[in-house]
Amino acid sequence: MGSIAGKWKERAAEATRAGLDLVFPRHCVGCGGPVEDEVYAFMCAPCRAGLYYIDGAYCRACGYPYLGMSTADRVCPNCRELRPVFERGRALVLHRGLGGRLIIELKYHRGLFLRDDLARLIRRFADLDVYIGDAVLVPVPLHPRKERERGFNQSGFLAGLFAEAGEGAVVEDALVRTRDTDSQTRLRREERAGNVKNAFAIAPGYAIRGEKNYIVVDDVYTTGSTLNACARALLDGGAGAVRVLALAHG
Repeated sequence: MGSIAGKWKERAAEATRAGLDLVFPRHCVGCGGPVEDEVYAFMCAPCRAGLYYIDGAYCRACGYPYLGMSTADRVCPNCRELRPVFERGRALVLHRGLGGRLIIELKYHRGLFLRDDLARLIRRFADLDVYIGDAVLVPVPLHPRKERERGFNQSGFLAGLFAEAGEGAVVEDALVRTRDTDSQTRLRREERAGNVKNAFAIAPGYAIRGEKNYIVVDDVYTTGSTLNACARALLDGGAGAVRVLALAHG
C-alpha cells in the first residue's frame, strides 16, 4: 500500500508541476531559457553541463581544484599566503557560469525557490556524508542590519541543506558578527583579512563543545579571509577542530 501511495503522490506532483509550467514556465537561472527536463527545476541541461564540479584533486586546506596541476603540493598558493587556522576546506563547484549565477540568485535575490535544486546538487557529492557527518555546522553570521535588509542569511540556508547530507550533523548559530564590516566584494585581496579581523565572536550564552568537529559554512570561498576569521573565533572559544565548507569557490 505504501509504495502504491508513494507512486500516486509522485504522479500528482508531476501533474502539478506540469500544470504550473503551462501557466508559469520555469526559467533557468543561468541563461534565462526554459527548463524542459525533470531533473532540476531551475537549471537547464546545457548550463549544468558547464558546471565545474569539484570532486577530483583539490587543495586539502580550502577545496580549490588543481585543474590539471601537479597534486604533489597539497596546499595551493592562496592557502600558503592565507595561512588558514582551519584544518580542512571543501567546496562543491567553481564560482563561474551557472555556479556564479546560483550564488547571485541566492545571495542578492533571496532565491529560496532554489532549495530543491541545491539539495539535489549537494546530494551528488557522496563524500560529503563523511566530511559533514556528526559535525556542528556554523553559518557565517551577517550583521543584524544586513540580515534585515536581505530577509535571511544565505549561509544559514545552505547550512541547513548541508546538514541533510551528513548523518548526525546539526546547525548551530555559534557565532555573531560584532561589527558591521564593509562588503568583501569591494575590497582587494590584501584588504579583506583586515576588514574581518576580530569581527566575529562566540554568540552570547553559547557553549563550545571541545570534543565536537565544527564546520563554518558560507556561500562562496573567495580569499578565505572571512572563513578564517570565523574559524579563529571558534578556536579561541575552545573548539578543538574547525573545518570550512562552501557551495562555490571563487
